[in-house]
Amino acid sequence: EIAFAHAEAISEGIGPRVAGTEAESKTATYLVLEFERLGYVSELRPFSVTVEGKVINSANVMAIKPGLSLQEIIVGAHYDSVEVGKGIDDNASGVAVILEVAERLRSQNTPYTIRFLLFGAEEVGLQGSAYYVSQMTDEQIQNTVAMINLDSVTASDIAYIYGDEGKKGQIRDWALNFAQEHDLALQTQLGENPEYPAGTTGDWSDHAPFKKVGIP
Repeated sequence: EIAFAHAEAISEGIGPRVAGTEAESKTATYLVLEFERLGYVSELRPFSVTVEGKVINSANVMAIKPGLSLQEIIVGAHYDSVEVGKGIDDNASGVAVILEVAERLRSQNTPYTIRFLLFGAEEVGLQGSAYYVSQMTDEQIQNTVAMINLDSVTASDIAYIYGDEGKKGQIRDWALNFAQEHDLALQTQLGENPEYPAGTTGDWSDHAPFKKVGIP
């Protein structure tokens, strides 16, 4: 119910959130205020990028949940959308889930520090996540246990989870085991398409820049 209310507020209340537009900026403000309402210190990180000769001004939104360890898990989603439609699935849904998770975890002890990241300008080439990764130091990269990306989580009748090949796909496997133990309908793809090994997906969302620098 919490996530649904956020998804509705973003998609119906704000509407399409094309990168660089006033609506995208308004969404960033909404996210900052919601994190602060929950008691988090929220930070707006503006960036500019040139796409097809046009300068786009956007921003990432960040909030941190301190954990028992200083090692971090990044949980991210992009908040911009394409022009067609209101972007409720892609990707108000992922943003809304993060806001609910942030609310549910705010008073709980977590084994790792959680860095919530909401990215701008994903739909024009993963610009927000690429910018964030470009600003990370080697120490920060090494300190990041994993990046969990939520994108388009409402459009199917089946919930899928993906990860890297081999040992770096361990978080996916943990989640699948947890789902099985708790009778949750979560699954991954079985590798029937040779281009995508079992349990993996393509590099078309905000996980890709993190994967490129070796973050699972």
